[in-house]
Amino acid sequence: MAFEFDDVLEQIGSFGRYQKFAIFILLFPSGFFSAFMMNQLLFQVVVPDHWCHVPGRETTGMSTDEWRALTIPRSNSSGRYSSCLRYKVTWSGNASFSPSEGDSASFSPSEGDNASFSPSEGDNAGFSPSEEDSASFSPSEGRNASFFLSNKTEECRSGWEFDSSQFKATLATTNQWFCERESYSQHALALNMAGNAFGTLILPFIGDKYVGRRVILYVALAIHVVFTIPLVWISNVGFHLLFRFLAGLGYLSYSLVPYVIVVETVGSRRRALTTGLYYGTWTAGMCFTALVAFLVPHWQYLALISCVPPIIFLLFLRLVPESPRWLLSKGRVTECARILLQVAKTNGNQEVTKQDLKKKLCDIVDKQVEEVSIKNALRYPILRWRLVSLLTIAMCVYMSYGVILMGINVLPSNYFLSHFILSVSQLPATATSWVFMQYLGRRFSSMASALLFIVLCVVATFCTHDAWALVVVIGALRLCLAVQMQVMFVQVVELLPTPVRSSGLGLYTVFGLCAMTASPYILHSGQGSSFHYWVLVGLMLLSLILCIPLPETLGHALPQTFQEAEDLGFGRPMATWIHHWNLHKYPAASNAACSTCNSCNPDELEPLQDIENST
Repeated sequence: MAFEFDDVLEQIGSFGRYQKFAIFILLFPSGFFSAFMMNQLLFQVVVPDHWCHVPGRETTGMSTDEWRALTIPRSNSSGRYSSCLRYKVTWSGNASFSPSEGDSASFSPSEGDNASFSPSEGDNAGFSPSEEDSASFSPSEGRNASFFLSNKTEECRSGWEFDSSQFKATLATTNQWFCERESYSQHALALNMAGNAFGTLILPFIGDKYVGRRVILYVALAIHVVFTIPLVWISNVGFHLLFRFLAGLGYLSYSLVPYVIVVETVGSRRRALTTGLYYGTWTAGMCFTALVAFLVPHWQYLALISCVPPIIFLLFLRLVPESPRWLLSKGRVTECARILLQVAKTNGNQEVTKQDLKKKLCDIVDKQVEEVSIKNALRYPILRWRLVSLLTIAMCVYMSYGVILMGINVLPSNYFLSHFILSVSQLPATATSWVFMQYLGRRFSSMASALLFIVLCVVATFCTHDAWALVVVIGALRLCLAVQMQVMFVQVVELLPTPVRSSGLGLYTVFGLCAMTASPYILHSGQGSSFHYWVLVGLMLLSLILCIPLPETLGHALPQTFQEAEDLGFGRPMATWIHHWNLHKYPAASNAACSTCNSCNPDELEPLQDIENST
């Protein structure tokens, strides 16, 4: 059916004015703004540097830095201020403290219980009491309070202060999600991804089975608006996390549905180009996110801004036609013919008539194969193993991508520049992956990108103290992952048979997104700055091992039946590197294997033979 529909597309124009208009008006905006809508959450969940708020600084005449150095303990190993502890302060005492203007202050306890405090020019304020030391301070003339500083520490009792040099407000700073509540920010991100996975499993199924892609696009956009706007005012942790999950239901749907609608009206020769353009606009949207977050460093305003694109889409979505392929799959020939006739007229083809289109579409409908479940694949041992391998690889790759994507604090002094640089690093991925797949083969490209990723992860462990070197390495890591994700997407399409190709792709994505919910916990495990890189090494090593038994699909016809998918790769040795220059030495289709298989049904081979005869 697919090939015959492509024949109809070629007749009416498969890449004419209509398709180009759809790319610029629908595909580009959807890719660009979907990337922004999804990535702006990364800036909302940032937990900036924070420390306990100790009341009374204003009565001492100290600066914020001096007061923090005096009242907040430091780690002996890293020298960093504690985020959850403070020295105990009691407002009474008998030692005077009166720093002169412009001076900093230093404090060193002398022998005994009490100690003197006097400023010295150029010193930083600091308090490091030994056992049973303490200090008392009295304000200078004009002040009306004194305090007693103990060497004992206590938890933050008066809230927190935080570094506001980059972010005016994040989820953590607004809701005081610090210390034992610091993980709430990661819960919000993880539940949003879980909603994304669940929505990807449910919404496309409902669209394909019942209502169509256009309606699901409406639903997905509305979900984002309806559940994101209330988040701005919800402070209860439970309700906030629930709404984060619900807001994530439509993410992948409003990202991919416009792409599917457009690519299904484009001829096969231009689909790779269309896909590349989509990924390019997606990357541009990620870069745009960094700029908007820099200009609007407040999570509530950022959340509200993310609702503007879907509202505009909802206003103009009535101009978007339903996918003609979906209409045809449901037997709605008249509606499909009407849309295709509009495509022909827009492309300047006046020779096509509605009656002619309806006749051809009716012939295609008569030959449609009954839908089957992906469970059928489990009855074939080789196909079953490949499906399990693909789903496991999806989990490894998506989890790794989540860790690298969320690690935007490579340059702690500038989150926005980090995100921008790492986003730009993905731009060459589309061209690189196409060249690799076309000339070096799918299997080799997947294995090579995984192996290079492992090497770069090991290199990254030696660059944790050099911010700019780490940015370069992580940029290369994101490039490798982008290539790996695109290559694996193509391999899923070429390894699964036609009856379950779409559902297999959906299942592949859902498994990956579910695994991606673990990414924030790996990144913020607290096990050291190199820990998550070693986790990524293990994940990608598993992915590399699972890629080895997968057959090279370069030059193969798409398997039409389950048996053809089971026999795919026959005559192509696993130990042989098959590429563009030696492809002629190996079978280009799985017919040879099928001809020797007693379980093959001649009726099952007929669709594939039709395709080969036509080509």
